[in-house]
Amino acid sequence: MPFQAALDADIQMRRELLTALPYILGVLCIMYPTLTLGHFLMLSGEAQAIMMTLAGATSLVFVFGLLICRGHRIEIDWVYPFVAGAILLVALNSLVHLHLLQQDIQSTNIAMVLISIGAFVLSPRWWMGLTCTVLGCWVAVGAVFGGVFNWVHYGFMMFLAVLLSYATFLARRQAILARVNAAAEAQSQAAMAESFASKISALEGVLPLCAWCRNIQTDGESWESLEVYLGRKSQTGFTHGICPDCLSSVSESEV
Repeated sequence: MPFQAALDADIQMRRELLTALPYILGVLCIMYPTLTLGHFLMLSGEAQAIMMTLAGATSLVFVFGLLICRGHRIEIDWVYPFVAGAILLVALNSLVHLHLLQQDIQSTNIAMVLISIGAFVLSPRWWMGLTCTVLGCWVAVGAVFGGVFNWVHYGFMMFLAVLLSYATFLARRQAILARVNAAAEAQSQAAMAESFASKISALEGVLPLCAWCRNIQTDGESWESLEVYLGRKSQTGFTHGICPDCLSSVSESEV
């Protein structure tokens, strides 16, 4: 892909993500107060206190982020860092939950985070970086797990989650690239049509043509041959031959 086309595609991806960001944060602003309530109802002791505090603080962060988005105060260059921060904050909640409860089934939350990376991130570099970071943190938490950790089962689940994440990422990215390429092609065709129309308009109107030599008057007292004039105005080339009528009226020596 040419450099300009790749740059246009990257800008378009950032714009689409920036457009979707308020809706994503809006859902998270609803989800984390609900999780805070869920931690209050289903957990107890130290785990309850820590998870309620963390989920409540996360809710406030997402509300603040939503207010920033609504106020249109996020520059397009900061879209990926902003989204990466939101994803890592969600991953932090899931990892702390996994560590406190010592239940390997909580790894399903990490799998959902991995899939969300493919849904919301459109840059290969950011997708790879976030995926490796979340996976690395999950492995680190599993390594200090107090109970029996089913690495085979949940490792296979993480592998499938990464595959699904990449498929989602690739499908969305290719769809945007196709739209950008189609727009660039349409723009190129429009420019060609405009150029062709300008050449046609240059040949319209009444041309002052000499009745004897067939030269054309251009500007003032300047004259030039018909071939030169058409070649200059339309980039048309000429080759010379002789028609049957002229051939019958000239001698062989002239031909």
